[in-house]
Amino acid sequence: MPISSLMVGALCTAAGTIVSLKSTRRNRGVNIFEVILHDGKGYLRVKWFNQPYMQRNVSVGQELVVSGVVRKNTYSLPPIEMDSPSMKSCLMTKSHQSMPSGSSLSIGLPRDQSEAIQKAHV
Repeated sequence: MPISSLMVGALCTAAGTIVSLKSTRRNRGVNIFEVILHDGKGYLRVKWFNQPYMQRNVSVGQELVVSGVVRKNTYSLPPIEMDSPSMKSCLMTKSHQSMPSGSSLSIGLPRDQSEAIQKAHV
């Protein structure tokens, strides 16, 4: 589904290219890792809490498929976001050059859902 078509409050799946990533530490030691996805039509902020290892698993220019509940972002742009969605990496990046062609990184998805997203995206 194009990012520009995502509905606030709905459980959605969207794909996009990482254009920005940031890791911050908030009050009481909460780590927040954020990426901004762009699909050519819209932007989506994606956040994971207390998962600092995520920064080692993704990079700018990498394509991701995320599934989660879309929320309105009232504090900054882009205007929509997902908190702690399931994620699938679809493209091999420089950090994954040792992986065989066609391999991908899957985090947080059940195997059958992960395979279905991979088939739908190819």
